[in-house]
Amino acid sequence: MSTLKSHVDACVPASTVNIGPRDPSYISPAIKVLLTKRRKLHRNGSTLADSIAEKINILIRRESRLLRCPMLLNCGKLL
Repeated sequence: MSTLKSHVDACVPASTVNIGPRDPSYISPAIKVLLTKRRKLHRNGSTLADSIAEKINILIRRESRLLRCPMLLNCGKLL
């Protein structure tokens, strides 16, 4: 039964994320999950919200770079 559970865990998503038409193009599902987690921690007054915000900033910068230059290997410089 444990191998079946491990296969299900690997293939079936544990949660869903709604990406709407008003979301910017650089918001990926991973960023959306982190934004939700940061919002909940911030409401509860946790200090972990700041560290998650740093991770979100890094991911957004990376996504926006990929959108500006999809073939980073052919791009002369990273923006």
